[in-house]
Parts: sequence; structure tokens; C-alpha cells
Amino acid sequence: MRTTGPYDLDKDVQRVLGHVPKPRKKAAKSEQLSLFGPGYEIVEQPRLYETTDGLVVDVEDSAFARAVSLHSSEKAECARRYAQIVGTAMKSWYTVWIELFAGPGKLYVRETGKFVPGSPVEALNIPRQFNRYVFSDLNPACTESLRRRVGNTHGVHVLRGDANSPELLVEIANLVPRDSLVVLYGDPEGLHLHWNTIKFFIDRYPHLDLLLNVPISGVVRAVAAGYEEKAAAVMNHPQPSALFDAGARDKGVRYREWYWRNCEAAGFDQIAAVPVCLKGTTRELYDLMLASRNPLASKFFRIAAGLPADAPIALSKPA
Repeated sequence: MRTTGPYDLDKDVQRVLGHVPKPRKKAAKSEQLSLFGPGYEIVEQPRLYETTDGLVVDVEDSAFARAVSLHSSEKAECARRYAQIVGTAMKSWYTVWIELFAGPGKLYVRETGKFVPGSPVEALNIPRQFNRYVFSDLNPACTESLRRRVGNTHGVHVLRGDANSPELLVEIANLVPRDSLVVLYGDPEGLHLHWNTIKFFIDRYPHLDLLLNVPISGVVRAVAAGYEEKAAAVMNHPQPSALFDAGARDKGVRYREWYWRNCEAAGFDQIAAVPVCLKGTTRELYDLMLASRNPLASKFFRIAAGLPADAPIALSKPA
């Protein structure tokens, strides 16, 4: 799906539409409880063909959508609620929403068989929009699909590039004034958001909120499989396995503590988070975390995640 040459979205859409999906094994219906809101009805739907990048075609606008499970669509809704709260409460500021790994702007929820807005579109569909939006993704199928959906909107920039590349970071910095109130939303699928990238924004913007997918369970798996260097780039630690004794059972807890301490050391001591679990189970996939210098930010996040504004954070803060 990724290419270095000119990219033709319509041609790629037609190519994917020509594929026939493999038959799906029949599974018993189950009820999925929402992470942040009411439950959903699980229904049997015709299977759509998915590319190796997990994309399907939405024929309504002849562009790609990302095939996801319920927790991802709920996460996009949570991001919208956070954007809406910030956009309304901080209306006197020049506000900027930066989203790395933005995707195509639309999601296909496998369990419900429905297309729903992705987080870029959700962030735009708020009563009081941010002054500027910067979306980026490495996959041209995603960036061109997103441009088709939001590209003509005033104040919106869709960039293609590696989220960790200096070239992309400079391009983003040239679009966003230093004195802006910035929300950086980083939602990678795997271990693709490096700490040095986050630190770039921390060092540049004094008024910054970090809304991040922190892949704690992914780090645990990567270290166990011998991919410690990959985990190290995310965790800002040269040897993540050294954070716990051999045979320790609390690896995820220790990684979470280390990541939060990195945030606190950078001055981001206002932290709130909720674990995102595999549907219908208690198996944690990653943390959706908010870190900021401003106490209001963690309050806003609690509200966006459906927690009482004065409730303690959902995950234990390191001592």
C-alpha cells in the first residue's frame, strides 16, 4: 500500500474493490460493553476486504477507512470530547490540534458493520473548532483519503511522513506558533511513537497537552520477544528489561511507572489515564493517557473519559 512515487487514490480504491474477501468463520454473537459510554449491538455483517494495512473501501466517498474494533471507535469519540472541552474552555487562546498517525479520517467497526468518523473528523466536528489542525500519516492511502474528507477545510493541514522523522517535525513546527495552546494526539498502532518525538514537542511548546496511546502491553511483548531496541525508543530507556528483576510479574506496572516518570521529569506532572482493554475481556491493550503541565487538562480528560471530574485517576500514579 505504501509507495514512494506519485499516488493515485482512485486507482488504488478500484484495485482493492476488485478483491474478494475470505469467508469469515461463524462466531457466536456477544455483547460488547463500551469503554466510555453505552453498549453496542453486535451484528453479523458481510465481510469487507481488508488490505495488509487494515484498510477497507467506503464506496460512499470512494476512499479508504481503517478497519477497527469497538475500542478504537470509542477512543476516537473520547478524543472528540476532549477536543470539544478544550476548544470551548480555552477559546481565548490560539489553539492547535496536532495528530500523528491520523489515518484516513473514517473507521469501519467490524463488530457493528458501520462506518464512523475517525479522530481527525471527530476533532473537526466540534462546536468551537481549534484555530488550526495538523494531521500526519506515513501511508499515502490514509493521507489522500483524509485530504478527500477534510483537505479543503480552512486551517487544516494534512502531511505525509514518518512521525519520528526530523523533516516532518520541522514541517509541523513551521505551521504551529510556539505560543499556541497545543494538543498533541499520538495514536500509533504499535511501537512507532518514540519518546524523542514527544520530547521535541515538549521542548518547543510551553502550553502543550499530550493525549497519547501508550503501548504498555506492546512493550512487554517486544522485550519478551527480544526487540528491546524497539521498546527502548518508546520508553526512553537504553535497556527496558533492566527496569525489573528476571521473572517479575509486574512488568506492565513498572513500564508504566517509568513512562510517567519521564513525563513528570519533563514538567508534565498532571497525568490521568484509562486502560483500553480487548473487547469483552480485562486484557489491557494500551493506556490512553493525558499528561500536561496544567491541572485543568487532567480534569478535562476525566470528563472526556466519562469519569467524575474530581475522581482519582483510573491507573495508580507512581509513588
